[in-house]
Amino acid sequence: MKSLTQLTQLELVLLELVAKGQGKWSWYELANALSRRDVPREPDMMVVLKKLTADALVKRFTETNSPRDRWELTGVGSILLAEATANRQTGKIRYAIAIEPINNNYSAYVPDLPGCVATGITIEEVEQQIKQAIIFHLEGLRESGLPIPQPTTLCKYVEI
Repeated sequence: MKSLTQLTQLELVLLELVAKGQGKWSWYELANALSRRDVPREPDMMVVLKKLTADALVKRFTETNSPRDRWELTGVGSILLAEATANRQTGKIRYAIAIEPINNNYSAYVPDLPGCVATGITIEEVEQQIKQAIIFHLEGLRESGLPIPQPTTLCKYVEI
């Protein structure tokens, strides 16, 4: 499983289209809707849908006695899509951070922004430092004319 850390633009668009089809669209309707979007077409849509299925973001249903299939979002896929939509609507970008205790302080990093790190003596301090590091990192990307990476990391806990 991909662990939901780095969804591509094509994967996010396909999640949107699967949601729009409300479990009623086959690959044909999805391909037709995708053809009207300005997104990369590589890899092939069916390869991406199968990958999203393996990552438990979408489910594929096949009609009885028919070769037609239907695609539907899973609960995890719905959550991920809702977060992406909320980020676009508010105009704010919400990046996941990881905080780790290191000796007598804490370190933090942003999985979606390689190289964006910070340290602090307390958790509160490292949170403030990583916010400043993110702002600085994004300003550097903008000044260099590079694209701002969209947040795609989804944080989940697993009980064992």
